[in-house]
Amino acid sequence: MSAEQPPRSGPAASATAATGGSAGGSGPPGAAGPGRAGADGTARGRVYRYLRQAVMTGEIAPGARLVEDRLAEELAVSRTPVREALQRLTSEGLVVRIRRGQLEVCAVGPRERAEMHLLRVAFDEVVARLISRRADEIDWDPIHERLGPLERALHEGGIGSSAFAMAHLDLHMAINRAAFSERTSSFMESQAFLYPTDDYVQQAGYEPVEQHRQLLVALAGGDEEHAVAAVLAHAVRGEADGAGRGPRRAPVGGDTTIAERGR
Repeated sequence: MSAEQPPRSGPAASATAATGGSAGGSGPPGAAGPGRAGADGTARGRVYRYLRQAVMTGEIAPGARLVEDRLAEELAVSRTPVREALQRLTSEGLVVRIRRGQLEVCAVGPRERAEMHLLRVAFDEVVARLISRRADEIDWDPIHERLGPLERALHEGGIGSSAFAMAHLDLHMAINRAAFSERTSSFMESQAFLYPTDDYVQQAGYEPVEQHRQLLVALAGGDEEHAVAAVLAHAVRGEADGAGRGPRRAPVGGDTTIAERGR
């Protein structure tokens, strides 16, 4: 995120404080944040996706120390979903356990981000093809309704807020679920790289709500090639602006309420 863009609230903003940034934004996610169960019915899924996105995009910078109870307090959840999310991130190599059991964020390099983006683009193309083939069978109303939280988060906290990040994640997960059968969708959600970890639709100068509304129209139209072109344009726009870049905030020390600077 450039200096002109608003910082996230929640874990990302706390990590900003830990790395010398400005912890602005809209504060804790609250009702719109990961503490509230998403479409998958669990808070732990949202907490995991939120923290994973923050690490992968550099919102929580390498070297930031994650503190379980402070994360739980900030996200308004119990420690259990936070603990489970951190365990998953540790198993994925995104968080490392250092001395005395403390957890520290690992570096995610430009090559890894670029690879993740390519995987995401490939997956989005599959989603577009599958969803357009069964467009007439899908109940689009619940998916379109997810534009509401996205718009509210945009107006209340801005593109850089944690509430916007979560609403964006929820919308894309709803699209992905609609494309697959229930069994396949359940399997796909267990594949970490398929989560929308890129922030390519969260760039200054774009109107994200209308952008996603147009994307849904293209996906619901039943024209497979048009749907594929829409998702690729949606992804490539951000690839040119920021996918594969390094952390947006330099680790220079400071205090925080939920993530403490590492050694």
